[in-house]
Amino acid sequence: MRLNIFILLFFIFTNSDLIGQNKKFDEKKPANNIGIEIGPSLSQNNHYTKPDDNLVFDFRLGYIGGVFFQYNFNSHFSLRTDISYKRKLITSHIIFFNIIENKQDIQFWKNSYNYLMFPLIAKYSIKKNMFFIDAGTYVDLLLSSKFNYKYYNYSHLGDNSKDYRWFVSGLSIGIGTNLPINKKCDMSFEIRDCYGLTRIGKFIGYNTPFDNGKTSLNSVEFLYSLTYHLEK
Repeated sequence: MRLNIFILLFFIFTNSDLIGQNKKFDEKKPANNIGIEIGPSLSQNNHYTKPDDNLVFDFRLGYIGGVFFQYNFNSHFSLRTDISYKRKLITSHIIFFNIIENKQDIQFWKNSYNYLMFPLIAKYSIKKNMFFIDAGTYVDLLLSSKFNYKYYNYSHLGDNSKDYRWFVSGLSIGIGTNLPINKKCDMSFEIRDCYGLTRIGKFIGYNTPFDNGKTSLNSVEFLYSLTYHLEK
């Protein structure tokens, strides 16, 4: 569904841009760019079958931040690569019946996945760089994975990095807008959908309430960037 929305918006923007230019591209090469980006992200499990119908997933915001370099082929097409730190948070709670105390109880789990992210993204800009759409691939290198289990006043923190693969990859697609600050700097906002292609766990079977050994991670990122135009 999200992919269809991106494609529809891109089709509308692109066609209006081509009509305005009489279907001619501006081949003038602008300066290359460097910049920083930061923003929140929402993550969810993919290819996951819950072991218990009473298991409920809760939305929790993670975050991403890093630096990027963008090579501009012309005023429309560019290639971008980033180095980013990304924290993906998955939380859940499970409601069960406590037969000892004859009442319903609740347990809470939270798992944080800390990755170093390396995307490679092809970008297409329209309307004099006012809007853009991008698509590409990425690899995530696992730095650590930690969990927090809570039940009443009992809390247990732990590191389960050994249960997860150190290398995962996926595809991304995004759409955004640029706001010029001056001749040297722009500010941009982008919504980027990252779809995990590889499983995060090493083992088949339920490592935690978040991973059945086949689980991959999807995330939607809301990115704010500050771009600096290098000298040509």
